[in-house]
Amino acid sequence: MAHTNAEILRLARERVRPIEIAEQLDVSPDTVYSCITTARRRGEDIPRFVGGPRPGTTRTLCQTRIKLTPFMRVCFEKPAVRRGLSIADLAERLLDQLAEEPSLIDAVLDDSPAAPPATVTEPTNTGEH
Repeated sequence: MAHTNAEILRLARERVRPIEIAEQLDVSPDTVYSCITTARRRGEDIPRFVGGPRPGTTRTLCQTRIKLTPFMRVCFEKPAVRRGLSIADLAERLLDQLAEEPSLIDAVLDDSPAAPPATVTEPTNTGEH
């Protein structure tokens, strides 16, 4: 992993975009961003990447941040990698799909009010045996 981190930082210093670094080294984009962020916090000089949104994403005027729990990240990691997406991009695509087709929300959550339980009537005791 140390070799991979060193290679990520070397490419980042050469101004290779993080998404391209991820593709070249066959790691997730989140791994690249995490490595770069950690290096910057340690005081290393890593250039900032500008030039618009990541490939495959769109820029919006208003964004709401949603925190993904560690459990969500673990669950989303393999599907994200299979699609060549970061975990955050996969989560965004999932939310986009739910927004476009609200009936999926009910199908996924299955939390609609349950029908009242059937009433069971006890047989009445008529005194006959």
